[in-house]
Amino acid sequence: DFAVNGVSQMSERIRSIMTFSGVSKNEIDFQLTNLEEVISTNLHDLSQKIKEKNIQFKIGPLPEINCGKPLLKMVFHNLISNAIKFNKSKKPLITIAYDKHSPKGFWQFSIKDNGIGIDKKYQAKIFEIFKRLHNKEDYEGTGIGLALCQKIIHRHRGKIWVESKEGEGATFYFTISKYLK
Repeated sequence: DFAVNGVSQMSERIRSIMTFSGVSKNEIDFQLTNLEEVISTNLHDLSQKIKEKNIQFKIGPLPEINCGKPLLKMVFHNLISNAIKFNKSKKPLITIAYDKHSPKGFWQFSIKDNGIGIDKKYQAKIFEIFKRLHNKEDYEGTGIGLALCQKIIHRHRGKIWVESKEGEGATFYFTISKYLK
């Protein structure tokens, strides 16, 4: 059993590294993308986990933007997945929003949860590749998801950050340039 799990974890980590590497060097096909469709696809893909934890969603209207659609789908998937995974609330709620008052030249989005939160001293480290705040027995994953999100957002000439208090949930913000072609 250990050998099978060890091989499975190793192949998951290798796939993650290959994805991370591909995001770093492959050309991005920027195209007009309906973000509500992207979110809908992600929620469908994550439907089993959503049902298991009885997660409620509040999703504001989202714009159509120029972006690398499969890449932005990965960003939303990772952030929504983490919001589900790190939520032990009796009434879990995830809010996905577009900020109409985004910084000039950027689209700004947020994904907010009422989960376990992140201590301020670890907030910068979570975007480093393979940095994990929790052991694998408590929370599955490779420790590459947020580093991948950061790489994708940087390739879209934006930035990503988190605001959180331990025990009070987390809000991940990210921006995307409005001038991608």
